[in-house]
Parts: sequence; C-alpha cells; structure tokens
Amino acid sequence: MHVRVRGFLTFREAVGTREVDLEDGATLRTLFERLAGQLDSVAAQVYAPSDGLRRGVAVLVNGRHYTHTRTGLETTLCDGDEVDVFPPLAGG
Repeated sequence: MHVRVRGFLTFREAVGTREVDLEDGATLRTLFERLAGQLDSVAAQVYAPSDGLRRGVAVLVNGRHYTHTRTGLETTLCDGDEVDVFPPLAGG
C-alpha cells in the first residue's frame, strides 16, 4: 500500500513529501520507524524508535490528529492515507 507523508514548516526538509510503500496492516508507528531508519533527520527531529514521537510533534492522519484515535501510534494505515507532520509550535 502507498501512504503519502508531508513535513511542514521546519520539518519540510527533515521529512519532505514522499510516498512510502508499506505492507498491509502497517501502523503509524511502523511508518515512523521506517522513516527514522531511512532518514537521520527524522530520527533526530521527529521520531526515535526507543522514545516514540518527540515531544510536541503533531501528526495528522487524513486531517485528524493521531491522539484523537483510540489507538494512537498503533493506528492502522490504509492505502492512500495522508500523514502530515508538524514541528512543535510555540507562541503567545
């Protein structure tokens, strides 16, 4: 199956926009482990297999924040899903 991944703001360089091929039944965690294994920038800024997502990283699956699902990083992805990754935001 194909999943589209897009990085925004400062993650545009780290993640870019890419199509990722995953096996059927793959989860959001599987996707990030694959990306972290391929891209040092993802491992350093977005996701570490030992720790999970870095603090403050926002991930949307088809426009819905992953924490709004019952399974979080164990959310099963489907062919054609879009995953958007945003850096921590701050402001006042």
